Amino acid sequence: MLRVWKISGDEVATLSAQDALSLTSCSSKPQKTRKSTVFDCNVSIVKRYLARAHGLPGFCQRLLQNGRQLHDHEVVKGPSELQLVMVPYGVVSAEEEVQMASSLRSRNLQQAEAILGKPYDLQSSRLKNKLLCDAAESGCADSVDLLLFAAPRQCLDTPLHSAAGRGHVDIVRLLLQARADKDTVMSGKTPLSRSIQGWRMEVVSLLLEAGANLEYGSPLPLGLACTMGQTRTVRMLLRAGADRDNKAGERPFVCTAAAAGQFHIEILKLLLKARCNANATAGDDTPLYLASFRGHSVAVRLLLDARAIVDTPVHGKTPLAVASGKGHSKIVNLLLSAKADKDRSSPLRAAIRSERKEIAQLLLRARANKDDAATGETPLGLAAGEGMTAMVRMLLQARVDTNSCVEGADPPLCQAVAAGHLDIVRLLLEARADSNKGSPLCTACDDRQTEMTQLLLTAGANADEVVTGAIPLGMAAAEGLAGRVWMLLQTRVDANRCLEGAEPPLCQAVAGGHLDIVRLLLEAKADSNKGSPLCAACDDGHTEIAQLLLTAGADVDASNTDGRTPLWLASRFDCENVVRLLLSAGANPNCVVLSSSYSRHVALGGVDYSSPTWQLLVEAWMQAQSPAD
Repeated sequence: MLRVWKISGDEVATLSAQDALSLTSCSSKPQKTRKSTVFDCNVSIVKRYLARAHGLPGFCQRLLQNGRQLHDHEVVKGPSELQLVMVPYGVVSAEEEVQMASSLRSRNLQQAEAILGKPYDLQSSRLKNKLLCDAAESGCADSVDLLLFAAPRQCLDTPLHSAAGRGHVDIVRLLLQARADKDTVMSGKTPLSRSIQGWRMEVVSLLLEAGANLEYGSPLPLGLACTMGQTRTVRMLLRAGADRDNKAGERPFVCTAAAAGQFHIEILKLLLKARCNANATAGDDTPLYLASFRGHSVAVRLLLDARAIVDTPVHGKTPLAVASGKGHSKIVNLLLSAKADKDRSSPLRAAIRSERKEIAQLLLRARANKDDAATGETPLGLAAGEGMTAMVRMLLQARVDTNSCVEGADPPLCQAVAAGHLDIVRLLLEARADSNKGSPLCTACDDRQTEMTQLLLTAGANADEVVTGAIPLGMAAAEGLAGRVWMLLQTRVDANRCLEGAEPPLCQAVAGGHLDIVRLLLEAKADSNKGSPLCAACDDGHTEIAQLLLTAGADVDASNTDGRTPLWLASRFDCENVVRLLLSAGANPNCVVLSSSYSRHVALGGVDYSSPTWQLLVEAWMQAQSPAD
């Protein structure tokens, strides 16, 4: 036993033999302790103890025994009593400060110690924190030991973080012995977190032995170790009592989810063995969802064995749905064996959308709802619209309803027609899809798909069906699709049919100037007067079309809804050929020459009195006025 007293008679410290054995003269490495009752140590060890345990600057200490000053190398045998005298700091020049800093950087400790031993007031120096941080970062344990001896009460947080992150075990031990805060948080991390992040296992072990708090930092140490795949660290943290479900964490960072998502199987086994929550969520994600999403079948099996809930949806998808969409067949089999809901979140649609035929077959064999329309679209509709011929064939072999669709949506046949997938249309028609439901023929006509139209007509599509205010024949006539008009007429469609207030097919063809279609419609007995097609032809100056209509019996003086006759309309735009044709067909010139509306048109400069058209009109009018011979 050794007692240290002040000159005043106050006791400073009491050292036991074990205290002496726990210290080293100049090394940071721990000694193997042994039980001893004999006190036997040199003076430097006593000074080091007083510096570490009581914060007394080492170079200011002077130890006396029986009035005689003891030197550092002298051995003190106990039991004994010593007197402590603290000498004042000496004067150190700026040059010596620079020299000391340079010596520490170059690890010339003898020179640095000579300056510090004056003694130098490092505690009040502007260099104190910088010197210690530099020494800790560089990994020089002897320099750190020297600086701590000279100024025991420095700020130790930054040096500890730096040493822990770089794996300087001896320095971490020194700083902990100097009572550094082992749980201080910097930039969201503790020294323990930094040592884990840097894969410094020895430092992790040292900090855990020192009782580092396992629930500080973001993410927490256990979650960080799980994410980084540090099996040994996870084992140490679990043994130290880490919160395995991170319930105290600032963020929902769940260990099982991290291990399952990163495919750290050994860590996942450790966590599940420690009874971690297999269903805990990390944000929105569950461990089973993450493992299913990333294709980690071993992790999925472990979680299922740990009774993970198999149908918990994440981002609107169950583990089965996400595994189906990603093409993870092993996981799909595992989840189906675990009685996963085959229809929740539509895993069959997910497999089809990703063109995962093998998985779609697995789901169909497991009796997934092949006509499921919970998301607004059936699997067959999806495959048909996207042009997935193999998927459509597979679904048809599974005997899906070829006409099933949700209210307001197009049936599969219409989707295939709209997208122009001829092979799929043929497959659906062979499977007896309704060729009229949803008016696929109108869609084909609108998109100018002649071969598609032929297929639908052959399958019995109603050529007179009305959809979106139009009929197939009218649509084809307006677009100038002569081949399609011919096909439709071959089915003996009504050539005059139109909706109330709409123009008949012949008028639409005339308005578009489609001569061939006008001829086809007239040959099919289209009414040459319904809707005033002659007025439309004359208004646009279509001489050949007007000739066809007159030949087919169109009324040469029939007026349109505005009361204008064909001759009036042709005259308005000075269409000489059309005017001549109409007059030769017996058109009455009075409706033009004597028309007040035409006079206003002339007054506004619409007609040149010297034009041949006007001369034709006047001559015809005068001839009509002269008495017959």
